[in-house]
Amino acid sequence: FDPEEMHFIFTRCMEDNLKDGPDRVKTLLKWKEWVTEPRDDPATHCFAKCVLEMSGLYDAASGKFDASVIEAQHKAYPNSEDKGKVDALVKAVQALPPTKNDCTAVFRAFGPVHMAHKATSINLFHDNKALTKEIYEKLGKDIRQRKQSYFEFCENKHYPVGSPKRSDLCKIRQYVVLDDAQFKQHTDCIMKGLRYITKDNILNCDEIKRDFKQVNKDTGALEKVLNTCKAK
Repeated sequence: FDPEEMHFIFTRCMEDNLKDGPDRVKTLLKWKEWVTEPRDDPATHCFAKCVLEMSGLYDAASGKFDASVIEAQHKAYPNSEDKGKVDALVKAVQALPPTKNDCTAVFRAFGPVHMAHKATSINLFHDNKALTKEIYEKLGKDIRQRKQSYFEFCENKHYPVGSPKRSDLCKIRQYVVLDDAQFKQHTDCIMKGLRYITKDNILNCDEIKRDFKQVNKDTGALEKVLNTCKAK
């Protein structure tokens, strides 16, 4: 996972599990600092499980924790943490028993590992601000920067200022569909940025329907269109 992907995971899990109420802001600030409190709150349990699932550290189908994600993360970002600390985290996760697909059960099983290796996890999964800043600067236009929309990111990547087809954006912003490889790459960039298409090029119908529901739009007609797309 790059920093943008991890930022999406944390944000989505917060959105889906943070409850309204007088303690909302206080809880949000704790979660953002990797403090899994209130520890007796089901919302905290489900937030933690959400992050573990979306990052691949826990597989709901098998009920098993997967340390290979940690190894892959360190391989991709070897300067993020000392190998000895990474190996200790891997060993701790590998020792976890199969756990039923339940927020509280997963939270309690992983809790001791989280508490013992929190600093290592923060470094590996891109929440050390200093380390993450370096990655963003190194990747530059090849990663969506914080607070940058995916539309802007994809435009700058595929139709950069000064490029021959930069003017095509005037048509694209009016939802004109162009018939060339560059436009297809641009569209793929946006669809994957919005998570409407997975990294494995699979249509993510649930994500599309989620956005419609967020703005109180009926998904009846959308269902038919999505079913047609999946059939092709």
